[in-house]
Amino acid sequence: MRKVIIFGLLLGSCSKNEFYGMVLKKPYELNQNFYFLNEDSSSVNLKNLLKNYNLIYFGYTNCPDVCYTALRDISESLKYIKNKNVNVIFISLDLKRDKPSVIKRYLKNFNGNFIGLVPIDENELYKVSKFFSIGYEYYDNGYIGHSSFIILMKNYKVVEIFPIGIEPKYIADDIKKW
Repeated sequence: MRKVIIFGLLLGSCSKNEFYGMVLKKPYELNQNFYFLNEDSSSVNLKNLLKNYNLIYFGYTNCPDVCYTALRDISESLKYIKNKNVNVIFISLDLKRDKPSVIKRYLKNFNGNFIGLVPIDENELYKVSKFFSIGYEYYDNGYIGHSSFIILMKNYKVVEIFPIGIEPKYIADDIKKW
């Protein structure tokens, strides 16, 4: 399945007039409630945090590689966007180690405006990851294998998915097209 997604992303970036990420032919709407703790340990509903443009990324603060890269690229992409108010939401997959205060400190490495969320329990993590098609697996050594892509939501709808490693300017260019 992963090869098909990557192949589709490569096809989507062939023309200047096309998108660099994978645009969903049938965007799907956030039609359910998902509950989290934010960086201040307050309970929040994902729907209440969304703005017109949202970049969502699932990961964990102890990730040895890809999560840091993805968040850095998201942060860099925002430098190219002047006229769009883009909300960035990081959703942790590590309920044991990623406490709200840990996420708050971690996200300051990228951008002070990023929103960090921890699902309120394993059931909520399962529901939200299933909704966004995020796979994850815990290992005994603390590593969490997980899907890694950046999700663009516009007006409560998932409209585009970016691969990890995409140039930050391309993320910005695609957001401007929406």
